[in-house]
Amino acid sequence: MTALRRRWDAADIDDIRAQLVTQQRISRPPHTLTSRWPRTDDGLVDLRGIDAGSMGLDIRYVTLQGLDLSHARGALRTFEAELTDCHLDGVTLTGQPHLGRLFERCSFRNAKLSRASIGPKVIDVDFTGAKATRVRSVPNSVFERCAFDGADLSGAQFDGAKFIDCTFEGAVFSASTTFTRCEFVRTSVMLSPAQVRRCTVDGVMVADQWDGEAEADAALERYAKKYARAVKSGDAAEMALHDES
Repeated sequence: MTALRRRWDAADIDDIRAQLVTQQRISRPPHTLTSRWPRTDDGLVDLRGIDAGSMGLDIRYVTLQGLDLSHARGALRTFEAELTDCHLDGVTLTGQPHLGRLFERCSFRNAKLSRASIGPKVIDVDFTGAKATRVRSVPNSVFERCAFDGADLSGAQFDGAKFIDCTFEGAVFSASTTFTRCEFVRTSVMLSPAQVRRCTVDGVMVADQWDGEAEADAALERYAKKYARAVKSGDAAEMALHDES
């Protein structure tokens, strides 16, 4: 991983940004990116380990396929873009990235996606082992044949999302995880201690639940006391506005 990242210099990263701008000007796909390294053993364009920093990569109005962005870091924003057959395993995305329009046959295994917003079309995507704390779905998102096995979904917020033939084996939820007006179709999942409101399973409305309500109240009380102590000591500005737990 370290070797992959060290091979990138500022000129290489600027070249990828310039390619994205050029491709955005092409109204119809296919759109393509290239790198100065040979394709990977899987035949993908080798962008592994790119560190886009706070400037990030803006992937807009393009349809791209066959990219390997594994272990990439920095802000990655997609807007009205479609990515298919791409690897994003082990990526570290910062700056509250928006991962939107379409991801199909992509992999985010062991990726760090905290606070990312994802959707509306996510098909055949592997989130196994991803750290997706406080991830959010965009309105009317559909997750079809997606694997969330072993993913950390603490504090995740899914509102109006539909899950079709998805798996959540070993997924982690917290008392601050919420599923609101969601549909689960041929998808088996134990959501405790998450908050579940107005959701259906295979077309049948299920009772609202929040097994972690007491836990959430206790966490809020602990945070309030911690914040009060920080105010007293003059350190409140250093605290997060929301309690991660």
